Amino acid sequence: LFVSVSPFFAAALNPSYSFLESRSNALHLPSARPIDFEYLVQWIYARTLSHEELDNVKHPAYFRLIRLWQLADALQVEGAKNAVCDFMAKVADRTNSVPTPDDTRAVFGDEGVREGSGLRALMVDLFVWKKTDHLVEGHEDSWWVLLPSFSICVSPFSGG
Repeated sequence: LFVSVSPFFAAALNPSYSFLESRSNALHLPSARPIDFEYLVQWIYARTLSHEELDNVKHPAYFRLIRLWQLADALQVEGAKNAVCDFMAKVADRTNSVPTPDDTRAVFGDEGVREGSGLRALMVDLFVWKKTDHLVEGHEDSWWVLLPSFSICVSPFSGG
């Protein structure tokens, strides 16, 4: 099942490539958190991200979704990456929320997600379209400083 959704797994477990993993039928992923791998396995089997820890109505778990996206990216599971972005957008709409400053650092920081990724584009969209005065008002962080890789210019429509 894994080889059908991931070129990484397909190559690592293909006997014709002579990787150790293909001979032992075991793959060690020391950097993967077990809970993130559990979410990925759930998506691979059920094609859903419905999980109480991911879909908390009061406090969206963006950090868990970001880590899941990072794992799916590392393992080349494109469908799961797309599902995470779709899920994050739905959660943001439903809760009128955006990722926290720590979540933003996890995506745009030095150890973050590569430039040009769908997750980065989604995060920018969420901040541009969801960051309301109400959210900014009570937050001590200057959220725009956390996103150095883009700038926004807004000018009123001149009508001409």
